Amino acid sequence: MEDIRKTVRHTLLEPITIEGRTITELHFRRLKGKDIRNIERLDNDVDKAAYAISQLSGNPPELFDEMDAADIEAVTLIIEGFMKRKAAKTG
Repeated sequence: MEDIRKTVRHTLLEPITIEGRTITELHFRRLKGKDIRNIERLDNDVDKAAYAISQLSGNPPELFDEMDAADIEAVTLIIEGFMKRKAAKTG
């Protein structure tokens, strides 16, 4: 069972049909060190985004090719957010 505290959901602006199923939202798990290593091995930013979206959402690589550009931008920001540390509370 998926721990919802460790995932982020994104509702697609444009649903996608992949392998006979319609996808209306994506659930992204948080990045792990192995994900970062695999992403950094790729040559360009588009391939890095495609790989990250596929791996972190548990969908086939073809997903990226069918995504609306606005959805790609939104989920890229989600993934980038996983890399940022939360500010420490003071006082």
